[in-house]
Amino acid sequence: ALFLGFIVLGTITVMNMLIGVMVEGVNAVAIVEREALSIAFVKSELENLLKIFGKTTADQIVEEDLDSVFMSSAGAVVAERVGLDMVGFAEVAQFHLFNGRKAVSFMDLLELVCQLRSSNAVMVRDVMFLRKFIAEEIQNSEDRIVTTLQRKMKPTGTRATRRF
Repeated sequence: ALFLGFIVLGTITVMNMLIGVMVEGVNAVAIVEREALSIAFVKSELENLLKIFGKTTADQIVEEDLDSVFMSSAGAVVAERVGLDMVGFAEVAQFHLFNGRKAVSFMDLLELVCQLRSSNAVMVRDVMFLRKFIAEEIQNSEDRIVTTLQRKMKPTGTRATRRF
């Protein structure tokens, strides 16, 4: 009887472990599918918004176009629907999208919009972007300081003499 109880208890334990593994697998697939649907929705909304302004997904997007698109009432509505944090988007679009470039592709814009949706949690990637941003800003500040000091320290061609 004790042996039979052990067999039944072992079988139930293994069955519960298998059910747990199966549930985790289904949950992972559901998360991936939900994210894919969300990205498809954001892509569709951005495509429709660009169509309103006479752009297609094949066009390169310049900074002025992006400003006019998202500062419009239609842009605000789309941003609200996709859950885009407009304050965060305005702050990082210049740095992440146009960092030294004149224009960006639709896919670059889509990637940034998807990253800045309010439903996203902070990830290691975000901390790495912040680190990169801070390092570049420090380097730019150092360059400006060195340039200013070099201009101030540059000899003017005349020699000043001291009189006591």
